[in-house]
Amino acid sequence: VPGDSGDKGEMGEPGFPGNQGKTGPRGLKGDKGSNGTRGDTGRRGRKGPEGPRGHKGFQGPQGEQGLKGEKGDRGEIGLPNTDCNCFSLSGQKGEKGEKGDCEVVMADWKIATGDPEPNSINKPGCSNVTESDDMSTPVLSTQEEVTTTESTSTTPTTTSTSTSTTTTQQTVVEPRKRVCTIRQIGTPLLERSAGPLKGAWLIDSAKSTTFPVWETRGNFGKHIYEYRTKDSFLAKREDVKYNLGAHVFRGSNHAVYNGSLFYQTNGSKVALYRKSNFFDIEIDENAMWIIYASDGHIVVKRVDIASMRVQKTIKVKADPSQYGNGFVACGVLYLIQSTSIQKSKITFAYDLYKEKEVKPMNMKFINPFGGNSFVTYIPDRINPRNSQLYGWDNGRQISYKLLFG
Repeated sequence: VPGDSGDKGEMGEPGFPGNQGKTGPRGLKGDKGSNGTRGDTGRRGRKGPEGPRGHKGFQGPQGEQGLKGEKGDRGEIGLPNTDCNCFSLSGQKGEKGEKGDCEVVMADWKIATGDPEPNSINKPGCSNVTESDDMSTPVLSTQEEVTTTESTSTTPTTTSTSTSTTTTQQTVVEPRKRVCTIRQIGTPLLERSAGPLKGAWLIDSAKSTTFPVWETRGNFGKHIYEYRTKDSFLAKREDVKYNLGAHVFRGSNHAVYNGSLFYQTNGSKVALYRKSNFFDIEIDENAMWIIYASDGHIVVKRVDIASMRVQKTIKVKADPSQYGNGFVACGVLYLIQSTSIQKSKITFAYDLYKEKEVKPMNMKFINPFGGNSFVTYIPDRINPRNSQLYGWDNGRQISYKLLFG
């Protein structure tokens, strides 16, 4: 017979964990938590591609009228009209003009010498413009006049010598002083930006100094401007203003030698270099060369500078209308294809001593502003390798370094 139940025993030790139950159903979505703290600023990203250009905006309102400008310089005296038989009525008396600039009036015309010129004077009362202090080196105080007639005569004012394009009084010609050939023309350097679209800036070809500089403006005029220092040249502040009087210059292919200006003063019926000039006056290490057109060819006259006598006439079989400009270096004539485009070439060269074409010839020539109306060779008589070209390109004065062969 079972006895009575005993007292409840103590709790036993925990049993081993049971097997993992099945995953319960997904609970309900909880409430949105609060925002966390702001993080550190990140690095700047790379620049993205350029976006499309926006539409042109509306034109703004017209601005207020500006102040009236200063009165411009008086223009040069025009040429007389010879194309018609006409007359004009006298106009009304004009207003009183402003006080003119101080000028040096050139009244004597002869070969340059070392003596002071009695007829080269300043106007009374001039203080801001003076003559050259050193009269032992004449600075445009004497002039040479190179003229031409329909028979192509060359007539200096002190010596009368008439030559034609077919016969010339030949004299003994000195041998070439320097033999060289230009192999490369450097990139043009901008020296200054001043003046009209056409003009010339010159240094003395008889010396190896870069100053003084003489300047003509335009293709016709009576004034020559002298800059004695680089500072005055860059500041466009002439030191002397010369007046050629009735002997006006034409074209821009002039030259200065031993203090004298050589330029064209009479007209011609045959134009040179695509009708930009009638004459091209070049001075290299050997002589003066006067270049002009005749019967569809280029004619070159070698001229003795001291006597202004023609020593030799050379007829070059090249069409002048096919070239924009030219120059003579070491007795070689170089012709530039075009001076009205930026990238041009020199494909023709003619040795004036051997009287034959230099081949092959294909050099690049740059007209940076597309209007090179004046190109000339400037020889350096101390260091010939430093000889260079000067140019006047659409109102800018430029220079070219040269590499000789």
